[in-house]
Amino acid sequence: MAHIKTQLNSLYYGFPVALLTSWDQKTGTTNITPVSSVWSLSDQVVLGISQNSKCFDNLQNTPELVLNVPDRQLWTQVEAIAKTTGKKSLPEYKKKRGYHYCSNKFELGGFTADHSLFVKPEKIKECGIQVELAVNKINSRTDFAIIEAQVLTSYVDSCLLDGQHIAHAKWNPIFYKFREYCTDNQSLGFNFRFNEH
Repeated sequence: MAHIKTQLNSLYYGFPVALLTSWDQKTGTTNITPVSSVWSLSDQVVLGISQNSKCFDNLQNTPELVLNVPDRQLWTQVEAIAKTTGKKSLPEYKKKRGYHYCSNKFELGGFTADHSLFVKPEKIKECGIQVELAVNKINSRTDFAIIEAQVLTSYVDSCLLDGQHIAHAKWNPIFYKFREYCTDNQSLGFNFRFNEH
């Protein structure tokens, strides 16, 4: 391998795509925000979101959300809402990138709202994995925020389960790799803790 020093404009080298649903207290509706900066450990989830997003505004008033994880079949629906925002006033940089206001991303993306058990934001029915979260901490940076959240409960589509475990061969999440949507299509092997899933 011969490495070359370079300045990358994107470090999305392969992250799972998720759809965050948050509660707009002013309108009494659920907003959807696509993200790819998310990771989890035990019963904690960490998310990165723009401070110019409707999701960020919503979390200031209602610090709870749902992490909806779509599979590969939903990538065009995710992309359909990618250039939208729930904020009526757009920052200049979003206008230049072609973003536009959308009051109902469920309708635009062809998603179905589903009632949540412990939080106000609705789940997205089409997503195979849904996780209700309570926000513990919002860490603001220059133009983005790091959200730390606690898992309250989770849901998995029954066709993805093998007993109490995810049937890994049936689950094909979307990954965002240098701004390309892709999915896993080949098993390379298993971690030594595989049977614990």
